[in-house]
Amino acid sequence: MIVEKAWGSFSISPDGKRIAYFLNVPPVAKFNLLVRTIETGEEVQYRAADPPENPCAVCSPAWTPDGNRLLFTINVPPTSGRLFIQNLATVEREEIKVERLQRFEQAAWLPNGESFVVSATERSKYFHLWQIFYPGGEPTPLTSGLANYKKVSISADGRSIITLKDDETSNIVLSDAKALGEPIQITSGDQNNFGQKGLAWVDEKRLLFSSSTESGLSDSLVVMNVNDKSKITIPSKKESAFRIPVSDGEFIWFAMSVNGVSQIFQMDMDGKNVAQLTETTDGQKYSPRISNDSRHLYYVINRKNDAAIMRFDLQNKSEEVFFINPDVQPGTFLELSPDNKYLTFSRRLKGEDDTSEKMMAIVSIENTDDLRFVSAQTLPGIRRFSPDSQSLDYIFAPTDGTQIVRQKLDGGEPLPIVTVKGQTIFNFAWSIDGKQLAMALGKQSRDAVLLSEFSR
Repeated sequence: MIVEKAWGSFSISPDGKRIAYFLNVPPVAKFNLLVRTIETGEEVQYRAADPPENPCAVCSPAWTPDGNRLLFTINVPPTSGRLFIQNLATVEREEIKVERLQRFEQAAWLPNGESFVVSATERSKYFHLWQIFYPGGEPTPLTSGLANYKKVSISADGRSIITLKDDETSNIVLSDAKALGEPIQITSGDQNNFGQKGLAWVDEKRLLFSSSTESGLSDSLVVMNVNDKSKITIPSKKESAFRIPVSDGEFIWFAMSVNGVSQIFQMDMDGKNVAQLTETTDGQKYSPRISNDSRHLYYVINRKNDAAIMRFDLQNKSEEVFFINPDVQPGTFLELSPDNKYLTFSRRLKGEDDTSEKMMAIVSIENTDDLRFVSAQTLPGIRRFSPDSQSLDYIFAPTDGTQIVRQKLDGGEPLPIVTVKGQTIFNFAWSIDGKQLAMALGKQSRDAVLLSEFSR
């Protein structure tokens, strides 16, 4: 094994002797760019990003043709990014300013070293390929349309580019708990990606879910009555997203970035009277979850050197640390059981072996020392308690379809409760009474596209 537990992908130097990759430095405080000599194992580290910024999780550093520098992309919450060139002979790095472009993903250099191609957005949700001459050149679009082009690889002669075209769509469907295999679609649209980034029940009749548009950098929210299909749309706040929203029927709580720091907000059901509940800037706050009595709001805070679960008292307007454990730091997604006895999260801090990374943690509300772990087939980004609070449900994607599987808290193998062929389950949520299951269901296609003889 050459590299273990790298962040994102890696790249090989033009002479084949070195490998470049990112490393998440425990306890998830910062990211370094590492260059390792394959034969000797010698490593050189460079600073990549400090919280809240982070390297693109699906990207690799891009070597210049002479092998002396690396180009890489950094995410800046909530919806922007930065481009850097690291000189490998020094600690100096240069930021490439491209005013026209907003966010960045994979980049690759043309063989002559005079320009590079990068996947980026131009004040839109779609990533396209752009050619940028270095230094100081204006970006030129190479792709267009209502799809994402997030990968880029260039032939040795520089005459062809291969990219990955990613197209996805989703709608909200409802299934009766007694007939989960018979969903009924309640939304329609090809480009709205309904429910992918937010899906929650308000009460037995209303659903709260995210909705995107072609030009919007972040998603809007929709409150829909599932019986008569009436709805209220709450537009997104410019470039800030309503992340992981939740509602008790009177208010909506969500996370939104302010000056690069994610904070917890509250607003009315129609989007009015938006109020910021948290103020501290020492960490990113995510995933608010409301108690059944609407008294307490739980959320995750990720700080530079640790992570914790906080509890905000909505009556007294005060907050306290509810759960903190240096060995079991929560990730960004939090879920509260229907009986309000447990919280579940994935471990943020990696353990000594790979198995610890696929454990879902459950902590008791009454006694935070009551902590247990449930193994998973994969580390799910979204997990829900079953309606009886005795199991965890999560999305599992075998090669022939998508499933929602159920893992009992007291052990045993996870069992599928929903299986969908030929489509993708992006998100799901059980109704408050447990009688209905809402899913963001749709299709996701990825096709390799070859661009030939483009202007260089």
